[in-house]
Amino acid sequence: MKALLPFCFLLFIFSSCTKDTIEAKPSIDEDTLGTGWRIIPLDKISGFSDIQFYGETGFGIDGKGIYRSTDGGFVWEIIGEQKTPHNNIAMGGIDNIIVAGGNNNSILYSTNQGNTFDVSTVKDSKINEVFFVNENTAYIIGNSFWKTSDAGKGWEKLYEFNKEPGMGNGGIYRSVFFIGELTGWAIAPSTTDVPALFKTIDGGKNWQLLDSGYAKYQYSTVFFVDEALGYLNTSDSYFYKTTDGGLSWESKQYDTLSRTFPDVFFITKDIGYISNNKRIFKTTDGGESFSLEVSLAKNNPKAGILELFFTDANHGWACGYDGAILKYER
Repeated sequence: MKALLPFCFLLFIFSSCTKDTIEAKPSIDEDTLGTGWRIIPLDKISGFSDIQFYGETGFGIDGKGIYRSTDGGFVWEIIGEQKTPHNNIAMGGIDNIIVAGGNNNSILYSTNQGNTFDVSTVKDSKINEVFFVNENTAYIIGNSFWKTSDAGKGWEKLYEFNKEPGMGNGGIYRSVFFIGELTGWAIAPSTTDVPALFKTIDGGKNWQLLDSGYAKYQYSTVFFVDEALGYLNTSDSYFYKTTDGGLSWESKQYDTLSRTFPDVFFITKDIGYISNNKRIFKTTDGGESFSLEVSLAKNNPKAGILELFFTDANHGWACGYDGAILKYER
């Protein structure tokens, strides 16, 4: 699911913490983990730009290869080489995997648990994110919006963002999230190339501009629990919540770090995680309050977090740095 800052691989080493939440002001020279979080070294891997799991089986990608784990992320094996770097990965179950992104028009897909990958192409040079809505149906967003019904083999263009009124065509990172096959939201450029939030109710054939003000910075991530309840994390350290499908939003500042690529992942309507550069925060009340779960050393310029992914309340992962991933297990 989710989206990532192309080709940014970061390095850090973690130490453990026995408290449920991190103290308000941890040392700037230390990496601090809350209860349940641990560091998993990645042997001879530069660092993942994206990560996804289905049960104990997961896939990660870096600038050179595609990797698979079958034990929850402790051991990783390389299963494919990338001739053209991609930075986004999605799973439609245990068998179907699609690798895309990196602003190129090639798409890698597997229908046999990653044992082999084939290549398909689309006429789009700005592909950023892929999103599965069921085992075989997935969407990809770039300058245009694309759909596959056979797990990545064939693609149909449903909508062309840069040729429609109100749309733009720039270097903005694009993100997409769907509830079911019809209702979805996308962050894409507006006419001024500023990221704007759009919504579709017909599976991506048409899009409605909701509001550009909440996604005004370079990178933003959208996540919906159902067709009404959704969350938006932007690089201005503000967290936004909607209860009407994105028509209106309430905001809350949760951090004061410098702007960077943020991510958001909710497990239930109340329990969710958000990341901002060197920190991971958790909420248990739908964003009314946040506790600091992970804090990376401020004096480490390569430390940072790009992507969050959870399979349930007790199993989660974070990636983005060089040579390691974070795993959460309770």
